[in-house]
Amino acid sequence: MSRTLLKIKESRSDLSDYLFHFTNCSNAKDTLIQIMEDKKIKDMNKRGCICFTETPIYAMVDMFKIFEDYPCPMYAPYGVGLHKEVLLEYGARPVIYGSSDEEQLLDKSIRWRFEEYSLENDYTWLREWRVPTKVIEITPENCFVITKTKEEELYMANDIDVDVDFDYADGQHWGYTTVYTEREWRSVSIETLLDEVIDNNIKLKEEIDNQTIGE
Repeated sequence: MSRTLLKIKESRSDLSDYLFHFTNCSNAKDTLIQIMEDKKIKDMNKRGCICFTETPIYAMVDMFKIFEDYPCPMYAPYGVGLHKEVLLEYGARPVIYGSSDEEQLLDKSIRWRFEEYSLENDYTWLREWRVPTKVIEITPENCFVITKTKEEELYMANDIDVDVDFDYADGQHWGYTTVYTEREWRSVSIETLLDEVIDNNIKLKEEIDNQTIGE
């Protein structure tokens, strides 16, 4: 990567090294838990491809607030982030927007990337990428988990063990509880983004890279 490109990416908060797949509707958190258990992102809509957004997660906080008013939001603050390098190996490409008659100008082999565009049907704000596969394998090493709250992040991304011990003396007893956590997934919550002011690609990368599986 050239120095100029690096400087541009460092100067612009709207650019991201990651692509994000968010779950939706009222069961969004449960869907994410299932993805983590299966270690797979699946083409649930049977479209022959899996959708991601290039919009940086820290730029979506206000949008998540808007979607809170909907019973089945298009995006919920639960999902996974993968580096573009990982998804390029699966054939990930940005969506091609155009008028309906332009779709036929594309070779059939890439029409899975096409999305009709008009001022009344403008989904360019999604900054959508698609991956032409029915399943994407994920691991704790090649992605990170996104949750709404810090508490959800703690319990979903870590293995938690509670050790309870008691002391007895003079007919009395005292209980002691020790909580042990071991990181199973790298992760970030929307609350963390706000509290720690993670508002650009560099800060997000540092947050994720500083996490070690098994720590």
